[in-house]
Amino acid sequence: MSGARRRNLNTVPRDTNPMAKVVMDPSNDSCRPPPPKVTVIIVNWNGGRFLQRCLAALQEQTVTPHEIILVDNASTDGSLDIARDFPFVRILSQKENLGFARGNNVGVMSADIDSEWIALLNPDAFPDPRWLEELLSAAEKHPGYDVFGSKLLTATEPRLLDGKGDIYHISGLVWRDGHGEPDDHPHKETSGEPCRTPQNGQFRHAGAYPLGHTGRCPEPVETAGFPSVEHGAVSSQAWNDSKGYQSTCSNEIFSPCAAAAMYRKKAFEESGGFDEDFFCYVEDVDLGFRLRLLGYRALYVPASIVYHVGSATTGDHHSDFVVYHGHRNLVWTYVKNMPGILFWLLLPCHLTLNLVSIFWFGIQGKGPVIIKAKYDALQGIPRMWNKRRQIQAGRHISIRDIWHVLNKQKGDRLLLATITGCNRCCGLKED
Repeated sequence: MSGARRRNLNTVPRDTNPMAKVVMDPSNDSCRPPPPKVTVIIVNWNGGRFLQRCLAALQEQTVTPHEIILVDNASTDGSLDIARDFPFVRILSQKENLGFARGNNVGVMSADIDSEWIALLNPDAFPDPRWLEELLSAAEKHPGYDVFGSKLLTATEPRLLDGKGDIYHISGLVWRDGHGEPDDHPHKETSGEPCRTPQNGQFRHAGAYPLGHTGRCPEPVETAGFPSVEHGAVSSQAWNDSKGYQSTCSNEIFSPCAAAAMYRKKAFEESGGFDEDFFCYVEDVDLGFRLRLLGYRALYVPASIVYHVGSATTGDHHSDFVVYHGHRNLVWTYVKNMPGILFWLLLPCHLTLNLVSIFWFGIQGKGPVIIKAKYDALQGIPRMWNKRRQIQAGRHISIRDIWHVLNKQKGDRLLLATITGCNRCCGLKED
């Protein structure tokens, strides 16, 4: 990490800082300490048609970022000219397209040493004015979490969810929770009331929560009608069917979509950041898995809202580029991260998933690209296995803990997600 100290936007006089905001707290704002320092990082490649709206939205944040870094991956569409219209943005212009993974790592390495948090934002993601404030508020209320994900709404149809975080299945399939579903529970101000768990309505210690639950909720939740579950055994559908529980609460998730997410800088650095071999797609799930193995947890913050276009610069969800990188990286994520005996016990599921994917994309006319993706994945396994040794040697949590946070959905719903959920599952979502 660079030791150079960067300009703090909060130190610029208000009349010269176009981003300066005063956040009023009726309770007694004068007694509150200043918010933690956050570096916002945007990795851009020919996203100029969205960049102006993205940066303008950052300018309207109720909490001013400590700094905003734009890593431009050799764009040729005039993106840099647009960025220069925003003097508070620090531009890191690259000579080639580094990809999403390496681009973000470059941004983090260039961040101010004083920044406690790193917030990632895609250029085609447009944050609500309270986006950053809500993430920081969640971090303050939930100190047991170090990674936070936003509610992503579809930019062209804001009534629909783009996602609430990423789900990792025991087979290695990943998909974005809630993608394409109606946003039936728009943001309500947080009351601060503790959520009751589905079991007996009791407030439990954070370490005992099943995936999909934390200690606070926008409003008290009645427990009548909730499924009776054991630790970690609840499916996302069960939560969703329980009076909107998943949509209204800040829920623990496997990992956030890096289109709009916040990471504790120390945790990001300890994990090694994004795997640059991935280039793009599924790298956020891989990072989330490694952070979990280190003992860090991720939280979905529904009050932190972002409007997301998705796959804006890499082609549609079925482009060769997306299919190739997603399905190659799916294999690498499993090989690197699935711990201990789970790797071998679940390997038949993973192999089946890959065979089904090859068959499905083959009949869709994508045979050559899916075959190349899997072939290159196999070619890279020795390199990934070396990474696996280092990752597993540093694992801080038990195999049982990982088992509890894996999705175990089965039957026709999983088959549907595998073959037709290709716009939701790994490799076919915008990171």
